[in-house]
Order: sequence, then C-alpha cells, then structure tokens
Amino acid sequence: MGQIIGNALSSGNYRTMASVARSQGRAQQAAYNLKANNLEEEARADSRLAALNMSRMRENQASNQASARARQACSGFAAEGSSMQNNSPWRMSLKNPLLTWPSPTPSPIPVNAPQPWPPASRDASP
Repeated sequence: MGQIIGNALSSGNYRTMASVARSQGRAQQAAYNLKANNLEEEARADSRLAALNMSRMRENQASNQASARARQACSGFAAEGSSMQNNSPWRMSLKNPLLTWPSPTPSPIPVNAPQPWPPASRDASP
C-alpha cells in the first residue's frame, strides 16, 4: 500500500513539473514570437523607407535630367554639336528689320566728348 501512495504522490509531483515546463515553454514561445514580430516590422519599415528613398532619387534624377536638357537647349548647341543659336526664331527676328525697333539717330554733339584743355578763349585772335 505504501508503494501505491508513493506512486500517487510522485505522479502529482510529475504533473506539477509538467505544468511548470508547459507554462515556461509558452512564455518562451511568446517572447520569441514578439521578437520575430518586432524584427519583421522593422524590416517592413526599412523596406518602406528604402522605397521612398528610391522614389525620391528617381524624382531628383528626372529633375536633374530636365534641368540639364534645359541648360543644353539654352547653350545654343544641339546634341550633334551644331549651333542652334543662330537659327533660333529670336535671332531671325533680330535680323528682320521689320521686327526690330528703329535705332535712335545719333546726336550731332556727343554728350561725353572730351573737351580741349585749357578752354579756348573767345577773344583770342590768331
């Protein structure tokens, strides 16, 4: 009979130890799941940030290309190297006398003409 009571007590002890092991396993599994979820969320945030950075770099590249094309167009040289400035409509309008402003007639006396020094006297006769 003592053997039966000893077996019953030890089985209760084993059940308690199994319950503790199960609860410790669940707690450890929950900690690992939390760590994995945090790692996945961090990876998602990093990939979102990388996508935003790539999008911004594409926008900057497109803007820089447009700016370079505008600079090249204003420089007067085409991609082939020929001068487009001489054939521009603005230059053509300057060559057409009907489209330009009339030049003012020059004044007979220059405004900033150098004056002789000393000034000639009116009374002096040669």
